[in-house]
Amino acid sequence: MTNQNTPYRDGGPNIQMGSKQDTFFSALFNFGFTKYVTPSLVRVLYILGIVVIVLWALMPFFGALLGISLLDSLQDELRPSGAYGDYSPYTNYPTYGSELDSQIDKSQGAVAGYAAMSLVTGAIGALIQIGLLRISLEVLMALMRTAEAWQRIKQRHEAGIATL
Repeated sequence: MTNQNTPYRDGGPNIQMGSKQDTFFSALFNFGFTKYVTPSLVRVLYILGIVVIVLWALMPFFGALLGISLLDSLQDELRPSGAYGDYSPYTNYPTYGSELDSQIDKSQGAVAGYAAMSLVTGAIGALIQIGLLRISLEVLMALMRTAEAWQRIKQRHEAGIATL
């Protein structure tokens, strides 16, 4: 690699500015810290971050669905079952379970409303968190690129090509 903007006829000293062949493991085990691992991890961190954020945002929704199914099973267990249905053969009044049924139905409605609201608020929260994750990773990449640029400037200065 020759540098076209140098006073040298042959292009100046050959300075290695990092190669594209650097692998994750060569950067990971570079104990001189001359290569950075972070740029190769950013894509993976972003994908993992999105997966975790989406799963975390859906947790209240799945909890509400579980609550609805638990209320259904509770209602089935407490409802009297017999040859005569929900009514006692001795009176014309409904059995004890019907008042409980109405309470469980109200609870199911509340839980269903919570499930719907958790989807809306979870989506909004997830979008905000994904945006913040993206901004954080971009700031991290900008810091890494700035550090690499300063490293190249320092190498050129030490080689006598550039002045500070």
